[in-house]
Amino acid sequence: GAVIAVPEPVLDTVRRHARQVRPGREVVGCLFVRPIDGRPPRAAREYEAVRYVRRRNLARVPGAFRVAAGWARGRRPGEVAVLLHSHPNGLLYPSDEDVDEANGKWLGRPYAIYSLTKDKVGFFELLPDQSEWRPWEGAVPRHAEPTDSRSPST
Repeated sequence: GAVIAVPEPVLDTVRRHARQVRPGREVVGCLFVRPIDGRPPRAAREYEAVRYVRRRNLARVPGAFRVAAGWARGRRPGEVAVLLHSHPNGLLYPSDEDVDEANGKWLGRPYAIYSLTKDKVGFFELLPDQSEWRPWEGAVPRHAEPTDSRSPST
């Protein structure tokens, strides 16, 4: 899989966001990563997170997340936008609800989870049959790059 470094200042921004919400609530944001192995974004295997931008969780119930279209706005040339949401109770792997919620929206796109209890970020991608997740392999197909008009609703 891909190697994604999350420097302490970026992780601290995610950590602060996750700790500022009510217990049991998930946070959502956009983690921008860039290749550090000299390859273009769509072919790289080594990345570094360069910044995290908070987004509003539109879900009305604890333990769920929903993000508005445009979640990847602010992506700069050479960056890959990665949707991040938190699991406040520790799971550092997409839940069954994440698989259900993906519903075709994440095929080929990197997806990140921050575990508040483990204080780590995990990166995943949905398998082509959309049945389960695997660690993100690093390549980003051109069709998978989010735009404001084509962004998923969750």
